[in-house]
Amino acid sequence: MIRLLLIAYYFPPMGGSGVQRPLKIGKYLAKKGIQVTYLVPAIESYHVMDHTLEQELVSSEQKFRIIRVKEGIPLQSAWMSRIQAHYRTFLSTWSTQITSWFYLPDNKKGWIEPALRYVERAHRDTPFDAVFATASPYSNLLLAAQIKKKLNLPVMMDLRDDWLKSHLIRYPTRWHNQRMARLERETLQLADEITVINESVKQSLLNRIPEIPIPKVLSNGYDPEDFEAAEKMIQIRNASSASPDIEKSKDERFSSTCFHILYNGLFYGVQQPDTFLKGIKLATKKNPELLNVLRLHFQGDFFDRHLALAAELKLKDKIFAHGNLPHIESISGLLQADLLWLIVPNQPHSKGHTPGKLFEYLGTLKPILGMTDKGQAYDLLTQYEASYFADPDQPESVATAVEQAFDHWKRKQMPVGNRQFIQQFDRSIQGQHLMAWIQDLVMQHNRKSKTHVGVT
Repeated sequence: MIRLLLIAYYFPPMGGSGVQRPLKIGKYLAKKGIQVTYLVPAIESYHVMDHTLEQELVSSEQKFRIIRVKEGIPLQSAWMSRIQAHYRTFLSTWSTQITSWFYLPDNKKGWIEPALRYVERAHRDTPFDAVFATASPYSNLLLAAQIKKKLNLPVMMDLRDDWLKSHLIRYPTRWHNQRMARLERETLQLADEITVINESVKQSLLNRIPEIPIPKVLSNGYDPEDFEAAEKMIQIRNASSASPDIEKSKDERFSSTCFHILYNGLFYGVQQPDTFLKGIKLATKKNPELLNVLRLHFQGDFFDRHLALAAELKLKDKIFAHGNLPHIESISGLLQADLLWLIVPNQPHSKGHTPGKLFEYLGTLKPILGMTDKGQAYDLLTQYEASYFADPDQPESVATAVEQAFDHWKRKQMPVGNRQFIQQFDRSIQGQHLMAWIQDLVMQHNRKSKTHVGVT
């Protein structure tokens, strides 16, 4: 049995999209017989919490070992705990800009040394066969490199975004950019294997660092078991709401007589709902019938500023701000909506960005409004087929796409996604590919180790 150390900073009870990839990777590797040990921070407070994800681990037929590192965690400092409630509303962008001056590769680097000590102790008790480290934060990859040097373990480094050219990073000075480039090169050259989120990131890395192992594409995906659980939740609620003796379900807000458009996830930086809301306003001016049946759902972020804009546009009564929901709850919302939308804003390196929410959108087979220019997300939505497109900066473009979708909805002609195309994003199928790669990684490492011993 292969014993795998899986390094992930974002992990339950933390919520958010960054948790899903390591959680599901571990889940499906364990189903294939790999013994997975998660190395994660001991987070007690975070701006998005989802304790139901912990239950997913507990209730799983597989047994996971979890090593929680208590030291070197910035979110556990006293001052950070006090500002958690305000982090998403206005501090996330500010804190990123400030910390980028002082911390490279990121402000999580403080956990590297204590985490390394935890790993050394655990490895003495029950040796690991390989390491899988997923980033961001990129400090995870520096940690994996240190583990390789100390313990001579084969390492697979996983990138959920491009590193040096991430759309999320702004370098304060040229020196910071050059220093990050050096860290990226020195770290990835130590990897035995590299996995990346998409073909764009693969080519970007190879263009900068051609001597690294050729990255394998391991996209984000959707978990079919999550969708089964969400379907059951919907059925139970529908049955309950039909009884006069039971309190009505909040999912009755997804009435079949209304046109429901839903956004799932966070807003940050220039990724905001302003253009979408302005486009909706234009569409309702042209088509009063749309205004009568329109429902706009936001699962995740929807701040006071957004609500003020909706009020200014006279759309406030059309807004359903659900807040941060447990993961299965959010999937049930996706399944009940008529149109899902996402935005990939125009900013540096955005053409290589494929949001995690996109793959769960694909898993629904529902129509998707993609506010994106040409790039990786656009290509995926084109192949998916059940897609409408709009310019992320042009409300008029959004209005046209929404009017088209509404016309299809009225005629009961909403498009359905390409079922065959989305199979490649099934987490269980992706787990099979990753299992084979890890087995090959361990086999090659063992072969080299035996050869080295023989020569010695």
